[in-house]
Amino acid sequence: TPAARRHLRRALTIDPDYEDAVFNLALLEFGAGDLAEARRLWVRYLELDGESEWARKAERGIRAVDMQTARDAGCGPPRASWWNPRAWSAPRCRC
Repeated sequence: TPAARRHLRRALTIDPDYEDAVFNLALLEFGAGDLAEARRLWVRYLELDGESEWARKAERGIRAVDMQTARDAGCGPPRASWWNPRAWSAPRCRC
């Protein structure tokens, strides 16, 4: 929601390294269709936390953004489900 995004952005102005806010804002941006911002935030999350289970979820989010971007460009698998690891074994785009 716009209010949640606004609050998370405010939290990040106070503490840019607040991992929870970075991850959750990435989720909201992904859901809102701002794939570039979601990807940027998940990459930032991995800079802050590269080892936890949440880091694995951020990596899956990045792959989902990449797959969706490829699909939107006319290549790649038909749909990306970022929580479904089986969706990521599809062949890469060779455009």
